[in-house]
Amino acid sequence: QKTKKSRNNNRSQGCGWTSILLSFVIVFAFFVISFALVSHFHLQDSQFANYLRGLDPRQRSTNQIDMAEFEKLFLRASELKRKYDELKASTSGKGDISIRSADSADLDNKGADSSSLSDLVIGMAKDLDPKNLAVFGKSLRQVSKAKVVLFVNNPIPERHKIISKSCQLELIPFDSTTMGFSVDMNKFHPSTSRWPLIHKYLSDHGTKYNRIWMLDVRDTYFQSDPFEFMSPTDKNLNVFQGVESMKISQCGWNSAWVSDCFGKEILNSIGNNPIICSGVTSGFREAVITYTSYMSGLILSSKEELDLANNMILSKIMKASIFPSCERNGVDQGIHNVLIHSNVLPNVKIWQQSTSPVANMQSKLAIIRNQVVYNKAGEKVAVVHQYDRNSDLQKYLFEKYVDWMDTSDLQSEWDLEPSCTEFQYKQDLDMFKGMCDLKTVGGATSAVTCCSSCEAVEECKAFTFASGLCYLKSCSSSMSHKYHAIPGVVSGFQK
Repeated sequence: QKTKKSRNNNRSQGCGWTSILLSFVIVFAFFVISFALVSHFHLQDSQFANYLRGLDPRQRSTNQIDMAEFEKLFLRASELKRKYDELKASTSGKGDISIRSADSADLDNKGADSSSLSDLVIGMAKDLDPKNLAVFGKSLRQVSKAKVVLFVNNPIPERHKIISKSCQLELIPFDSTTMGFSVDMNKFHPSTSRWPLIHKYLSDHGTKYNRIWMLDVRDTYFQSDPFEFMSPTDKNLNVFQGVESMKISQCGWNSAWVSDCFGKEILNSIGNNPIICSGVTSGFREAVITYTSYMSGLILSSKEELDLANNMILSKIMKASIFPSCERNGVDQGIHNVLIHSNVLPNVKIWQQSTSPVANMQSKLAIIRNQVVYNKAGEKVAVVHQYDRNSDLQKYLFEKYVDWMDTSDLQSEWDLEPSCTEFQYKQDLDMFKGMCDLKTVGGATSAVTCCSSCEAVEECKAFTFASGLCYLKSCSSSMSHKYHAIPGVVSGFQK
């Protein structure tokens, strides 16, 4: 009432202190809202947008506008506008406060919608060693509160349940034969079957999320917030180069993944391009869903998920594809490179390892100092992929994040693994070199991993563990006569 009286007494002399203050608030709110409208309608093709956007936030100079700060200002302006409207209503009819913004309600709604969306990390964790899950989940939780969704075995292993509870991970057990897919994905390698699963999840729940990471869970950990480099105004699909010392056509693995699934013509059309790693990809919802729909559509040979009528290049790729007959470990990277280098995906940004926020350790370009990984520009990377390529780094991570066993003591780990009770082992000795090979299983974190791998193969009676690989054998220990002393190698055999 006092404010109202003061305003009436001063009306003949102009605005009072309250009106001056309100006018300042109004002008500020109007300026910020107008600024947002200009950015919204002209962001795609103006030099001003390029100034704001800066694909790599680290390249902005100190006098450039930080879009994250701008969004905070915008939300604050919306709140001030709301308070102003309330005050205006309380002084209705007095005639000394007036502002009109036809789109202010819409802008407020857009701001609220954006702030309510979550970040998402999603991946495949089928047949995953719990040590890898601990490294992935615990390192992420130290730097991010993002939603995490992982596809796992059914039933969920007990240790996985414990880790997921402490790290707030959502584990989704799955059986692809009951999920309505057109092919039996149980026959697919997890690196391949993950894409239809991820796309199905995003199709059902994607509207909840804004920024999304799709990652290899087995060999990835985090050093800082992986979403920090993703500017709010960018709608990119971020992809990351792998080994940079050769092109696709020069690499036996990558060229075969392309030619075996799409033929020589497709390989020749993209073969002179850099290798892009399919184990780390990020982007905003629209770009990610388009990407996963293409990956899933090609894997399942599903024309329904591909816009073939309006995309001649994609139609040609689909016609050349012989999925699922070419399926084997790694072919998803072949699809990934075909899609990226055929230019069928919009808004793709390819990051080189020298300046990337992701270190693909297979490229051997990262710098490690005191167990911290940097890119060639000297910047600490947010995401480290393929950490198992460096045994010292993997040992450090297991010691840091695995708290239920002593990972430096093989006997301690062996005693805790039920599948190892039927086996005994010899350290630093290859008892079966060049003998009775059955198959090779990758991704082993120690010789203990080989116990379950051997147990799952009926003919397997022994194994050799070396450099993250389990070489499964049909031999028994009594059949081996010549042993080879090799540091770090472990031979396991049935009792």
